[in-house]
Amino acid sequence: MFFCVFLYNLGHPATPALIELRNWKKSISGVLLALMSCSMFISSPYLGSLADHVGMKKIFKFMPLIYGSAQLIFGFSPYLSFIYLARIISGFASGGTYAVAFGYVSQISSKEEKAKNIAKVSSAAIIGGAIGQKVGGLVALIDPRYSFGLQFICGIIAFLLIFTIMKEIKSDKFEENSTGKKQTRKKSKSFFSTFTYIKELDPFSKFFSAL
Repeated sequence: MFFCVFLYNLGHPATPALIELRNWKKSISGVLLALMSCSMFISSPYLGSLADHVGMKKIFKFMPLIYGSAQLIFGFSPYLSFIYLARIISGFASGGTYAVAFGYVSQISSKEEKAKNIAKVSSAAIIGGAIGQKVGGLVALIDPRYSFGLQFICGIIAFLLIFTIMKEIKSDKFEENSTGKKQTRKKSKSFFSTFTYIKELDPFSKFFSAL
């Protein structure tokens, strides 16, 4: 997660300079942020559920590679439609990264260690993000496009690290049926399952989801 969030943040400091370089309106940054946020919102529960079914490593290892590839398009494509598509794809990969990573840690941790381990992963992600923004800003001083090229390179490295280090696990979640026997819980893999989950939230959480 340190390396993933490090590479995810390399391009953020370079984005304003990239928009200026292409002579686009500054307001486009808001559109790009909205596209990425919506994509993250939809992808997180979907990819988390999919990882439970097919294996977490199978999903997780491709997230930094997909993100880096999307950012390469974002940094070097002159076409606005491609830029929008790249931002949607990067949001999809980013949301999936957090969902699968926390699910993975939750599965391999004991009940007593779960909260502590998730906190460690969150801390590593925060530190990686801070360092990534600093490095990305320094690289952008040379040329803002280079920060996005670096994201692609780091995406390949992160893919290889995950492929080499992580062990595959599958989630075995059960629930009791009417007869008292345990059966595998069937989880929705729909892209729109997020909106179903909102119904189960408390009013306070629903308010922030709406925002």
